[in-house]
Amino acid sequence: MPSYGNGRRLLGVLYLHHIADQKMGGIATKDFKMLRMLCGEHTLRNATVLTSMRGEIDRVVGEAQELELGTRNYFSRPVLDKGANLFRHTQTVESACNVFRYMKYRHKLNSWRT
Repeated sequence: MPSYGNGRRLLGVLYLHHIADQKMGGIATKDFKMLRMLCGEHTLRNATVLTSMRGEIDRVVGEAQELELGTRNYFSRPVLDKGANLFRHTQTVESACNVFRYMKYRHKLNSWRT
């Protein structure tokens, strides 16, 4: 993995998905395609799909849409199948820190594999 400026390496790529969107519109579809091109199929394990804006919708609706995104969505499922992770951001500092801690842990785990 190449290093960038001062020998630092990227931990991964975050993709923020607005969970309140009812459907995967044209922009979200293009964004998932761009994520796949940016990471490459073999390094998608370093990508994290982070759902956001949970407070804008009912909890049950949000959970159903997350389930759809993680299991049945034509655009996100291939990214997750290649090892990307799906996290829920609850708009708290703790939630954000948990995601970055996991990314750091995952980076260390993946560096042992290469």
